[in-house]
Amino acid sequence: MKRAILTIIAVLCLTASVQAEIGVTLWGLTEQDFGGANAITGRIGYQLGNIEAFVGSTWTPKYKEGTREMEPPQVFSVGALYHYVDLLDVNSPMPWIPDVLLMVIPEDVVIQPYFGVQGTYNIVDTDAGFFGEIVGLQLKAKAEDKSSFIIEAQYNNAFNDLAGRNENQLVMYAGARFLF
Repeated sequence: MKRAILTIIAVLCLTASVQAEIGVTLWGLTEQDFGGANAITGRIGYQLGNIEAFVGSTWTPKYKEGTREMEPPQVFSVGALYHYVDLLDVNSPMPWIPDVLLMVIPEDVVIQPYFGVQGTYNIVDTDAGFFGEIVGLQLKAKAEDKSSFIIEAQYNNAFNDLAGRNENQLVMYAGARFLF
């Protein structure tokens, strides 16, 4: 399955290489789980047109007693995202959504959905990991803003040490994304 995810990421990156360059992105996300230890995710990406490839890391602040060793461990991830058109754009391919949203949201606001895939790549050890899908919304006050608020859902198939952490594989994240 990891091979399939990496193949999809490579195809998306090659497709994006013919599009206009946009720039480097920096993400900071935190898991929204009120009952347990929340994970923190950081990503560094590069966006070309609507495609963004990224590398990231997820830290889970749950320690073994006495040793302060992380359990489950930190994992590194690679992935790719496709950024869809602004939902408030009057030229949107979805004919009725902009009209409905513009009744309650100012037209300067940008609401841009995205979706993609990600998987872990363990450099030091192979005691944990995940692979799965990402769906999210990027919210900006104006189209020219370089920062945006992120709401993201991840459905990850975790294995080894991470498999016991989340019985529910659907996890919600919130955070920020900065474009440089």
